[in-house]
Formats: sequence, structure tokens, C-alpha cells
Amino acid sequence: MSGDSEACGPDTLQAEASQPLDSQSETARSRQEQEEKLILAAWRAVQQSLSEKDLAAPGLPQSFLAQQRRSTQARRARSARTEPR
Repeated sequence: MSGDSEACGPDTLQAEASQPLDSQSETARSRQEQEEKLILAAWRAVQQSLSEKDLAAPGLPQSFLAQQRRSTQARRARSARTEPR
């Protein structure tokens, strides 16, 4: 994330403000495409990790929603053990 904070510094914002509108829209479009690529990469990583867990636990439900429920229940169980009420 340090690259993002450097890319949005005051000098960069001032330089973008002095650019023509076409260049600014191109910069915004490029930034949006980069964000979408990062989101897709993260989504694929989550899907991959969930599918690897399913291979280790055959017989359990395979739907995405069921996987989310299992991970939430496991996370809640871990936090309940570490933080007594």
C-alpha cells in the first residue's frame, strides 16, 4: 500500500490538476483498471484458498455460501475461545 500513498501525494495531485482533461480521465481510467485487477486477484486468491480447504474436508457442502458460513463459524469459535465473555 505504500505505492498508493506515494502516488497520491500532493505533488502528484498538483501535477494531475495541471494536466488536460483527456489526460486526467485517462489517468483515472488507468487507476480504475489497476484497482479492478487487484480486486480480481484477491478474489481468485480467496477462491483458491477455499477450494484447497474443501479438498482437505470431503463430504462437507461445496457451495460458496456454505464455505463462507463455515469460515465465519470457525472464526467465531476461535475468538470465543481466546476472549471469554
